[in-house]
This record gives sequence, C-alpha cells and structure tokens, in this order.
Amino acid sequence: MGALITTPIGQQGFEKVKDRIALILLTELSKQKELQQFDEDIEVFNERITPMDTSENLYFNILLDSANYGNRNQTDQEGNTVYFIDIYTCGKAGEQTGTSDSTRLRDKFLGMCRYILSDTRYKTLDFDYGFIAGTQVDRFSTLDPSQKEDSSFTAFARLQFSVRILENQTLWDGIEILGNETNVKLAETEKGYKYVYEEA
Repeated sequence: MGALITTPIGQQGFEKVKDRIALILLTELSKQKELQQFDEDIEVFNERITPMDTSENLYFNILLDSANYGNRNQTDQEGNTVYFIDIYTCGKAGEQTGTSDSTRLRDKFLGMCRYILSDTRYKTLDFDYGFIAGTQVDRFSTLDPSQKEDSSFTAFARLQFSVRILENQTLWDGIEILGNETNVKLAETEKGYKYVYEEA
C-alpha cells in the first residue's frame, strides 16, 4: 500500500506551545534576575532526564504530559494539553540549613513561574488569536524531603499548566468520480419517485 499523505506534516501545535512556554519563562525570569539582582543562573531545559549536577543550584525543566481532544470537525480539533514545569533547587551550607535554603529558593521561583504563566498578557502565549483558546495554571506539588534519593540539599516542585490548543489538518482533495454505475433507478409514479431495480 502506498502512502496516502504525500505532503510534509508540519510541527504540531503542542510542540510549538512547549517551546513557547520555555521561551516565555526564560525571558521573564531573566528579566526578574536583572530587576531583583539575584545570583542564580536561569537555565530552562526541554524534557531533561539527567539528574541535578553538583555545580547547579537551580534549573527549570519543561515537559509535555497529555492532551484530551474535543470539538472535532474535519479540519480541526481542540485539545486541552497539559504541561509540567519542574523546578529543581539546591541549598548551600551557611547561616541557614541547606534544606531551608533550597526550599526557600524553590518557593520563590515556583511563585514567579505561577505569576508569569497566569499573567493575562500571556493568555494566548503571544500567538495569534485563534490558536490558543485559553491557558490555566491548574496546580502545583512538591516532593516530600524524606522521599529524596540524593544526599544533597535539593528541593523540587512541579507546576501543572493547561493550554487549550487548536490542532488542524488539511482536507484531502477526494477522488474524482468518473461515472455513476448503478442498476438502481428512480421511476416517476403517481405516488412520487420510486426506486426500482433494472437488470443490466
């Protein structure tokens, strides 16, 4: 069987949105670093799987989770797509204990991410109107320190962010009908048109 789709399939909406979330957070958090003069470097990763390095004290990881589709027609469907923004922080020994230092950093940057993604100026994530039907910060969760598998003073938070994305595809041209081959005809009767079968 030959391929029926003979044109390149472009980048999907959920891919574009994941990249846009990363760009927005990188841009806005970098601006906050400039405004607040904090020391932490802003690093945003795409689906990172390697653990936190000893030289790091903060990073953000953007992950695609799932989508549920509705409002379907032949060319479009709207999907409620869920993304995770994971925040990893590491504390330093000093006046405060490492654990309280890392959780303080975690909460600070968790709050900033929630604020940025909830800002109404980003309700379309800076895409053209019609592509994004809405955005929402759903929830966040943190990791119980007793469940950590490392010996460092690390802390973790996950922010869940939902985006209603319009996904679409091109209608196919169909098949040209060269003739109407049938033995079923319409016969005119006093009661109206009636289907009749005529042998070939």
